[in-house]
Amino acid sequence: MRYITPAMIASASVALAATDTPKQPNIVLFLVDDMGWQDTSVPFGPDTTAYNRTFHTPAMERLAASGMKFTQAYACSVSSPSRCSPVP
Repeated sequence: MRYITPAMIASASVALAATDTPKQPNIVLFLVDDMGWQDTSVPFGPDTTAYNRTFHTPAMERLAASGMKFTQAYACSVSSPSRCSPVP
C-alpha cells in the first residue's frame, strides 16, 4: 500500500502542473523546393485531383487530418528562399 501513495501523489502533481501551464501552439512549416500544390496525396484545392491520387504521403495526410492546412495562398514563381547562398 505504501507504493501506491507516492505514485498517486506523483501523478496528481503532474496532472496539476500540466493544467497550470498555457498550451503553446505547435507550428510545422515546410519549405520545399519545386513542389507543386498537387504533389502530395493531400488535396490543397477544392477537389482531389489525379495528381493527388498518384502520390502517397501518409505522414502529410495525418498532419492535415489532425491540424490546419492553408488552401488559399499566393506563390511567386521564383523560389528564392530555398536558393539563397552566401556571397563569397
